[in-house]
This record gives sequence, C-alpha cells and structure tokens, in this order.
Amino acid sequence: MTASANSNPELSVIVPVYNVAPYLRKCLDSILNQTFKDMEIIIVSDGPEEDNKICAEYAAKDSRIIFIKDIGKGLGGARNAGIDIARGKYIAFVDSDDWLEPETYERALSYNKDSDIIIFEANIVNPEKENWQDIKKYSQLNFKGLQKLDNEHILNTNVFAWNKIFKKDIIKQHNIRFPENMQYEDFPFFFHYSFVSQKAFYLKERLYNYTQRKNSGMSKTTSGQYTHIIDHLNGCYFLFEILKKSNAIAKHEKLFAEIYAKWIEIGLGYCQKTDKLNFCKTAYKICKKMQLKNYSIPLLKLLKKKRFKDIIDGLKKEKILYLFNFLPILTIKHYPSQTKKIFLFGLLPLVKLKKAQYNQEDKPAKNLNPMFYENKVFWENERIYTLPANYKIYLEITGSNNTIKLQKFNGGGNYI
Repeated sequence: MTASANSNPELSVIVPVYNVAPYLRKCLDSILNQTFKDMEIIIVSDGPEEDNKICAEYAAKDSRIIFIKDIGKGLGGARNAGIDIARGKYIAFVDSDDWLEPETYERALSYNKDSDIIIFEANIVNPEKENWQDIKKYSQLNFKGLQKLDNEHILNTNVFAWNKIFKKDIIKQHNIRFPENMQYEDFPFFFHYSFVSQKAFYLKERLYNYTQRKNSGMSKTTSGQYTHIIDHLNGCYFLFEILKKSNAIAKHEKLFAEIYAKWIEIGLGYCQKTDKLNFCKTAYKICKKMQLKNYSIPLLKLLKKKRFKDIIDGLKKEKILYLFNFLPILTIKHYPSQTKKIFLFGLLPLVKLKKAQYNQEDKPAKNLNPMFYENKVFWENERIYTLPANYKIYLEITGSNNTIKLQKFNGGGNYI
C-alpha cells in the first residue's frame, strides 16, 4: 500500500536523473521507504529513455511522486525546476545514484525547531579513485549541534546539497538558485543560502550514502579535466552576480573574497600542471571584473600583482611569524618540490632548505631535535634539510606559539 499524496507536504525531495539506470531503483526505493512519510518526491529526468521508463514506473505506483523530464539545463537546472514546483515546507536533494538510510529524514527533521538548515554526515561508497579518503573526510562535520552561522562555520562546512535540508521560504524569499549547465553547482547555492540564514544544526550521523562513480562530476574533477575544474571560478562569479543584484555584496564582500581565494586554491589543486597558469590568469580576469578588494588575503594580493608563479608554487602553505603579535618578521614558504624558503619581512630571502637524501645510519637520535648533524638539519619527524655551503641556520619552533630563532654561525660554530 502506498502513501497518499498531500497537497501541502512537510518535505519536498528533489531527485535529478541522468544516465543512472543501474542505480536508480535503489535510490528511489530508499526514499519511498523512509520512516518519515509526509513528503513529495519530485523526479526531474533528462533521460535517456531507460531512465525515463523507471521514473514513470515509480510515479505510477506512488502518488507522492511528481515526474517531469527534458529540462536540459544540467544538474543545477534540474534542481531549480524541482524548486519551482516544490510544495513542501522543507526541501532536500538526492542524487540519483545515491541512497538514504531508512530514518534519514525522520532523524534530521527532529532537529528543525530552531535551525534554518540541517546538515548530516555521509558514507562514501564504491571508491574508484585514490583520493576517495579526501572526499570522505570532507563529508565529515567539523561542528555539532545547533550553531550560529558565522563566517567560521560557513567557511568550514562542506557545500554538498545532498546532505542538507533547507527551508523553502528562505530559498524563495531570497531567490536562491543553482547555476545551470555548470559543474560545482552546489557551492554557490550553499553560500548564498548561508549568507541569509541564522542557525544550522549539525547532526553527526551518517544518514546519506554517496556513490563515487568513474563518470561522475567529482571523478572528472579529480582526474584533472580542465573544462570541469574552471567552473570553480565560474561558480564564484555566478555567486558574485547574484549577491550584486540583491544589493548584498557590500555586506558579504570580505567573506566572499575569502571564498574566492579558497576556491582558487581548490581548483589549482585539481589542475594538471600544464593548466595551472591558465587557471590563474582566468582567476585574475574574473577578480578584476568583480573589482574585488583583497582584504589582506595573501593569495588575492598575489593575484592582483599577477604573481601567478608564486601562487602555483604553493604560497597557501606559508607561515608568517610575528614580533609583538603584529610585526611580520619571518615568512616560511613551503613549495611542492620539498623546498622551504625563509624570507625576512616577507621579501628578503635568507635561506633555502632542500630535502636531502640520507642513509639509515646517518639519522641521529630523535631527542636531538632540532640539531645540526654533518651540515644537515634534522627534525623530529625525521625530515632532513641540507643547508647551503658554509652557511648554518638554527631554527627552533616552540609549539603553538610559532616562535622561531634564526641564528647565523661562522665556520667555527660560534654565533655571529
């Protein structure tokens, strides 16, 4: 016996469908078999015909299902089409190759009283790529319980649409949309929604099962397909335009600048080596078009100066050490080539440390940390850096204070 349709359901579940026939039945069954019944299921299919037949079959046997097809605007367009006809008080999204735990919506909606958005964790299943652990870690929540959506929470919450429940009134009131015919459609939607929301409930339970497939958008990103990766930047510009049209950019520009810098870093991390320079040049053009202030964000300062090589070399890993908590004295910059460079006042190069090759018998005891040993610097984690000839630098990092001692020696080992 199927549940009867409700003209004013509590929840609308939107399921975009495209070329997922082997996974689709399991997905739809997991939604229909939810312990929470007061919902409608909006299936938006762009085919092929095998998918459409399955969708029509399920719509015929459960009156809660609304089936529309042939939107032709990508995943974001399919979700927007679902939003346009949704009648529920709350809106959730399910990707059609994933599935839910039986009590997902009953558990999540039990925390809806004071929150504008409910966020839960996910299982990452059927991994086909080496970096699947990164996706698994990203899906884990950094917060727990009811939280105010300040900048820290917004920047440190995953942006997936499928592990969240949104309020339809907020979406409609602020005209929050997914970009269409674009990859990474989740993050502009999530950030726009977060900017206009007050509180989130973080539910540290794995209620969603995410399938990573070889032909999925995420897999194409991790394989370095530039035509997908560039949408990290296009999505930011889409968000900027939405905020500008709603006269909200002035209020959120600093946070948006941090988001833009973060998404440049993420995109560069996925780029093939040969694409990184073009990616930086495109990021510069978009930044200039937006007339975005840098807000002392190191990456944006470099971008505005067209210092693309420095960005590519990994300045996101730099550490700045301050005197009196405000005067930047030393900057330690880490590069992918296993090299560290130390700069005085961020400009004057002092020393370059390169990772050295060594034999097992060369390693000193760990309690000699850090120390000089045959013109090498040893650290407790057993990394070794070779110093330039006739030049010795003693570095002493003292834990959480991030203090450092920089001392030059003469040939006899005395301080200069």
